[in-house]
Amino acid sequence: MLVSPVDYLSGIDPLVGGGTGPASPTPPPGAAAKAKGAAMTTLSFDYDVAVVGAGPAGLVAALRAGELGRRTVVLQDGPLGGTCVHTGCVPTRVLAKTARLLRDLRGSGEYGIDSGPATVHWDRLKAKVGRVIGQVLAAKAIPEQLDRVGVQLVTEGRARFIDPHTLELAGSGRQVTAETVILTVGGHSRRLPIPGIAHPGPRAPPGPGRAAPVGGHRGQRQHRRPAGHRPARPRRRGHPAGDPAPHPARSRR
Repeated sequence: MLVSPVDYLSGIDPLVGGGTGPASPTPPPGAAAKAKGAAMTTLSFDYDVAVVGAGPAGLVAALRAGELGRRTVVLQDGPLGGTCVHTGCVPTRVLAKTARLLRDLRGSGEYGIDSGPATVHWDRLKAKVGRVIGQVLAAKAIPEQLDRVGVQLVTEGRARFIDPHTLELAGSGRQVTAETVILTVGGHSRRLPIPGIAHPGPRAPPGPGRAAPVGGHRGQRQHRRPAGHRPARPRRRGHPAGDPAPHPARSRR
């Protein structure tokens, strides 16, 4: 029902035709949606917070929510720890150390050390990568950390949205509801049309004979440092390359 401004201000109620007080005006646009949202907050959810993904970002969010007393669940498809532990920082550093050791062995003759031909046994290197990943996961103690603050961990397959507050787990078909959903699912590299780009990577046998990392991520920068490489000093604005800016304390002497 529409009410004219004159009738509203004069106190005439169109329903009764008299001055019985201001009539109820038409609700403003969006009022119905706000009312529906307010009603949704009164519904009973399984959890206050659902975190999708158990990498570094998801674990920090879940632990903090648990510390604040929120009913929290972590939904994870696959091993815990995320890209850094399994395919990023941790294996990259093992491979980088292997390359440095190989470089030192091959150059040891210059220092009077006869080490013989140095070769890499790929299967043993992969086993070493696996052991280091296991050591990192044991040190992190992710399930124990979550349990300490009352966060539930569910590993029943990939989660997908049924509606804004409902997630279905592909492995079990179970549905989980939460008032707030935090997505920390990471990302995937875009594969470029380059010959050899489809190689399964350093953890698959027999390993590439030669490799050319593509991209500027720090893990890729570690991979592509050549033997004998020493990082250059950062260039300072107003100073030529390799000429660092004077230290303030020294310049006053």
